[in-house]
Amino acid sequence: MEPLPENPRPMKSKILVSLSTFAEYGDEPLKLLEKSGLTYFVNPLGRRLTKEDIIEMGRDCEGVIAGIEPYDAYVFDNMPNLRCISRCGVGMDSIDLEKAKECGVSVLNTPDVVIQPVVELTVAMIFDLMRKLSYHAGLMRTKTWQKKAGNLLTGKTVGVLGLGRIGKRVAEVMLSLGAKVYGTDAFPDLQWAAALGIKIVPLNDLLQVSDILTVHVSLLKDKSLHLGERELR
Repeated sequence: MEPLPENPRPMKSKILVSLSTFAEYGDEPLKLLEKSGLTYFVNPLGRRLTKEDIIEMGRDCEGVIAGIEPYDAYVFDNMPNLRCISRCGVGMDSIDLEKAKECGVSVLNTPDVVIQPVVELTVAMIFDLMRKLSYHAGLMRTKTWQKKAGNLLTGKTVGVLGLGRIGKRVAEVMLSLGAKVYGTDAFPDLQWAAALGIKIVPLNDLLQVSDILTVHVSLLKDKSLHLGERELR
């Protein structure tokens, strides 16, 4: 048997790009992958992958660029080479983090890149509701003119449920637009709130004082910030 060379060239890592919207609005993500020299395979189905799809496409992959498709114990057990899942977004609800740790799989996310898009969407939805934009657009499509007055955001009380990265930024934008802001969070940043004049209150108080309620919180195991039938009433 011939001896191996002293510095054998390592095999390229193979990456599965599982989310269906990858590089949908530009080819920069693909260029970055190509520049990295990694071997990659992009989800060709144009839809969210099932567990069986993930295993079939990524059985021999070391990494996954993931969306919100499921990664549970079944998937981990059938992807023995997997070493990293990089989640395009923030939420980890679709990934069994305990199983990932058990299998030695690192799980990463991209929390900062989603902040501004979500904040702007939130503000747009608030203005839509306050100024009744969708309402009037719907009437115009039926060739009906029926003027219905909207409301000003200035002077209204905005309740922000969940004061993480996104909730904080929404609160700051609402303040800059002349609204009063109240907040509720399981672990509030009291120093930040005090500096801006944001009042931190319990959930029931938030629901009572808010003209507008915007929700930016994941479901906690103890359901301390749960919105159920009683809260909605």
